[in-house]
Amino acid sequence: MLDGAANINSVVLPNQTNDLIRTIAAQVRDGKKYAELIGVAGEDCDVILVEGHVRATAYAFVQMPEQVECIVGSSPGMRNWPLY
Repeated sequence: MLDGAANINSVVLPNQTNDLIRTIAAQVRDGKKYAELIGVAGEDCDVILVEGHVRATAYAFVQMPEQVECIVGSSPGMRNWPLY
């Protein structure tokens, strides 16, 4: 997310994603709250983001000083998930 936020003005993403990130970032600056991000527990206490990539990039873009809430699930079979 940090690399994506740092390159938002130089790398054009498909489906007008850059504009969406900028819009969400502006709304966050104005105080809008969004639903929690959703992640899964990875190895070594890492969290793998499953849902909310655009929001997470927008949060990084505005360098949010506060914590962002994330619902984190886990499963012993998570390593078998194709997108893990």
